[in-house]
Amino acid sequence: MQDIRYAIRQLCGNPGFTLVAVLTLAIGIAANTTVFNWIDNVLAHPIPGAANAKELVCFETVAQNGDHLTVSYPA
Repeated sequence: MQDIRYAIRQLCGNPGFTLVAVLTLAIGIAANTTVFNWIDNVLAHPIPGAANAKELVCFETVAQNGDHLTVSYPA
């Protein structure tokens, strides 16, 4: 308990250092959370249907000049 009280006294005595330390920890935690969630959503849980490549379909038409034109699903 004495160590904790000493640490709190030191942090209160240097508010600038405390602010920088807290902001650095907050940014680090936010960055780690963002990267973990991205990896979890993209790599661990891919888009439904993409696992079965045989079931994927691409709708497109070809113009008179040979250009490929994509069309929407309802069209």
